[in-house]
Order: sequence, then C-alpha cells, then structure tokens
Amino acid sequence: MLGAVMHYLTMTIMTKVNRRVALYLCSLEKTRSFAATEKSFTVKMFTFQFFTLFSSLIYVAFFLGRINGRPGGYVRITGKWRLEECHPSGCITDLFIQMAIIMVLKQTLNNVFEFSAP
Repeated sequence: MLGAVMHYLTMTIMTKVNRRVALYLCSLEKTRSFAATEKSFTVKMFTFQFFTLFSSLIYVAFFLGRINGRPGGYVRITGKWRLEECHPSGCITDLFIQMAIIMVLKQTLNNVFEFSAP
C-alpha cells in the first residue's frame, strides 16, 4: 500500500516535469503555426503521461512475479535480495490495490484542490 501511495506522489511530480519537458521540446521544434505547436505538445504530453500513469499497472499486470526464477534458482539483485513476487493467489490483489489507491487519491485530491481554489 505504501508503494502505491509513493507511486501516486511520483505521478504527481512527474506530471509537472512532463509538462515542462514537452513545452521545452515544442520550443525546439520551430513549427509554422500555433495549431501545429499545440498538436505536437498534445502528442508529447499524451505519450509522457501514458508511461507515467500506467507504468506501475503494466509492471504489476505483466512482469511482477514472472522474472524471479524458480525454486532453488531465484534471480537476486547483487546476490542478496530476491525480486518481488505476487501473493500465491495471484497478482490481481496487488493490481487492485494499486489501481484503487491511484484512483481514489487522484480524484479526492483533485476535488479538494478544485474546491479550495477554483
């Protein structure tokens, strides 16, 4: 659960970073019109935000518990720590926790900010 909250905070910070990077890249492009600049910015922001917002969900859904080896031959980081695994019932619980925290925190905090400073 703490990992999901930390990922939410990372997403919030990376959203601001992604915007600045996309604006900087658009300023380097020298497009002919404002519409072309806006289209370029939209594509960049969509791509950056897609990877920022869905990276943890893709990891949990497709990679968590699949690259950790087999009994007796586990993959270890620097020879000490084993990679994270799913619960024996599967990764759906981890995926649910990740999605629920991200959705609830994002919606709640956005509503609080919109209510306090419209």
